[in-house]
Amino acid sequence: MPLYETVIIARASNAKGSVNLMKQISQSILAEGGNVRNIEVLGDRVLVRQIRGQDLKKHLVGRYLQILYDGSPECKTQVEKTSKASYESLQVKSFRLKDFYNDAQMYRKTSKAPSVVDPTQFKEQQYIETLKQIQQENQLKNNVKKSQKAQQV
Repeated sequence: MPLYETVIIARASNAKGSVNLMKQISQSILAEGGNVRNIEVLGDRVLVRQIRGQDLKKHLVGRYLQILYDGSPECKTQVEKTSKASYESLQVKSFRLKDFYNDAQMYRKTSKAPSVVDPTQFKEQQYIETLKQIQQENQLKNNVKKSQKAQQV
């Protein structure tokens, strides 16, 4: 089953409506035999242009929702129908993702990992002593400032 991403622009006014929309969509994915990988709220954003909802009101702010799921092409069409039929959704876009998704996830994990490079300058004794001297000088300056303020009061 291919990996799909669906991005939904929903009404930003009601958080419960967005939660219910995500529940409906995830239930339709599971009913079609798909697998929901991730549901993420990308946040509320000011829209580039006004989007008219099903109630014919124009919306300037939308809540972006993202669903990553494995499913068949029929599952994708069912997700689009379910989300477009919902009162909460303003716009729906679905994309079929390829192998680059796994590469992007690996890059995301490695960018958050601590660096394996160990700087040698931190191990030098002279460098550490210089840092300690600077710290002591700063503490002396702070103590002098505090005593001057105390004398002024």
